[in-house]
Amino acid sequence: MRSNTQDILIIGSGFAGLIAGIILKKSNFHVKIFEANPKREDLGDRITLFPNAIKVLRLAGVADQVINEGYVIEIGKMQDNSGRHMVNRSMGKKSIYGEPTVTCRRVKVHEILYKKALDIGVEIQHEKKLTDIIEDEHEVKLKFEDGSKYSGSLLIGCDGINSFVRRSILNYDFKPKYSGLMYFGGFVENQDLIKKLNLNHKTHYITIGPTNFFSYCYVDNPEKYKNPTLMWNCYLREPKRLTKAELGSLKLSQLIEKVNNAHKGWHYPIEDLILNSVKLSKGNISDVVEIDNWHKDRVIVIGDAAHAMNPFFGGQGAGTAMEDAYMLAKLIEKYNGDYKLVFPTLEKLRKPRTTKIARRARKNCEKSTVQYNDFTLKLRNIAFSLLTFLTPERKLNEFISFDVEKEINKII
Repeated sequence: MRSNTQDILIIGSGFAGLIAGIILKKSNFHVKIFEANPKREDLGDRITLFPNAIKVLRLAGVADQVINEGYVIEIGKMQDNSGRHMVNRSMGKKSIYGEPTVTCRRVKVHEILYKKALDIGVEIQHEKKLTDIIEDEHEVKLKFEDGSKYSGSLLIGCDGINSFVRRSILNYDFKPKYSGLMYFGGFVENQDLIKKLNLNHKTHYITIGPTNFFSYCYVDNPEKYKNPTLMWNCYLREPKRLTKAELGSLKLSQLIEKVNNAHKGWHYPIEDLILNSVKLSKGNISDVVEIDNWHKDRVIVIGDAAHAMNPFFGGQGAGTAMEDAYMLAKLIEKYNGDYKLVFPTLEKLRKPRTTKIARRARKNCEKSTVQYNDFTLKLRNIAFSLLTFLTPERKLNEFISFDVEKEINKII
């Protein structure tokens, strides 16, 4: 095993940063991860991890823990807003893709990866807000808001959609594109209602309406937890992108009223789920489909910093970020940290896939804002059902069949 004695620096302790850190540490590199936020419990709501993502988690050594903490989901049950069944759509079966599709609380997945990183000796520091990046021919130097400074051989930016590291690569402040939509997600803990619904825990229930959709499923494994929580989510039009302060000022009662008004007359149990919400998450839907380049000298961005995807095409943001991280770490191992070989190779391997998915997601997002009348709505629903019936499984879910290990082994 080769060893690199100079630190590889990672900005951001999300999925991409933690997986890059874990794989690099396993390859005997020295790694430091810096996170701007304090360590916290609130990391959003649920996440659906398709087989391509579970394969990366398997390589990181945590797949079984994630599967056991969450639960396997196999079917997307599609309905129109009157409750009329349209079609059942496969969510990705283990028998076909080698790994299952798993739904889990996002915070649980993060906790599992975070603990794994610490257990193998990855250093993680919090409340480290990056303010400057300085490079020379030998190293990259970082300055933080608290006055601290660190240097290393490489810098990997995993700092999300509003990436500071990306700005240093492009030499301008690239702005993500706002979609005109806001995300809302609600948690339902009312056990009487949950028992009354008697939902199949391997099914994700999805209602497609005239201008938006509403979906719901368990967020906790009902076979593991005595009082599991349900979660719903939807996307509503909001012409103006709200600031962080404006989002934070929205009260639970206001949000519930807004979401409920948007779904008036929709089928049971949608109104009951909305009105029984004990907590709501919310956020702007923005994306980064493609940037000019992912790297400059000793610095590279991956994950949302390079290609932040909206969730309108299989929710592949997390999965592709995990793929980026694994492939980057294995290329660093292959080329022993030579960024002049590593970074262009990664971008060449990854950019076509991530750009294609991000473009498809943006296109689907734009379609979701179209207002259908009764006639065109019926035609759309028929076309959607026929597409699902007539399209072979692997073509329908072509992007989730990606195997990161097979792809990297082609060049290693």
